[in-house]
Amino acid sequence: MINFNFIKNGNWGDYLQVDSDRLAETVNYIRENKVKNVELNLYHGYKLKNISFLIELKTNIEGLNIIQGDIDLTGIEELSNLRMLNISDEQNYSIDFSSFKLLERCSVLWHKNLKALSACKKLRELLIKKINLKDKDGVKQLKGLESIEKLTFIQPRFDNIDYMEFFPKLKEFEIYYSPTLRNINGLNFCQETIEKLILTNCKNIDDYQVVSLLKKIKY
Repeated sequence: MINFNFIKNGNWGDYLQVDSDRLAETVNYIRENKVKNVELNLYHGYKLKNISFLIELKTNIEGLNIIQGDIDLTGIEELSNLRMLNISDEQNYSIDFSSFKLLERCSVLWHKNLKALSACKKLRELLIKKINLKDKDGVKQLKGLESIEKLTFIQPRFDNIDYMEFFPKLKEFEIYYSPTLRNINGLNFCQETIEKLILTNCKNIDDYQVVSLLKKIKY
């Protein structure tokens, strides 16, 4: 009997680590056991350079975790049932997010080939790396994400956060490694909702007074 490896992903359930050397058996296992979440990880057996096998399973897959490896993401839009998408490596392939109407959680590296992120109206958690909010397209991608409850920026490019009015339900807001950030008065838009605020390695912020106005802050 073939053993399959699963990894726990917080509150989002168990993820099956796909071994490409046993792909046929894995596909059958996913179908027979109604596996919803898969991880493609170079260091745990996924050696292929594409995700073609997932297209066969597009009605099954709700969670996709891509760790390491240069993988061609052509066809990813066919996974229209995705609720969780994490791409941790620098994958610059085109992704049209308008296909993911059910997406609730997303973690990606920002690049110019990401399209229509703002179409994900059910998105509740977003972690985005290296987004440029000095660029109009970057801001446009965030506008309309009114269901966001947790927002994390890593190494963003901006000097203010005046766009916070886009997120009326925001509870958790985190920024890491932003030496260009100076003005955080945009937090005024979230006075009634933010419970957790983390600003790490953002050493050039001019004034923190707005933090005292956050009525529900716990952390």
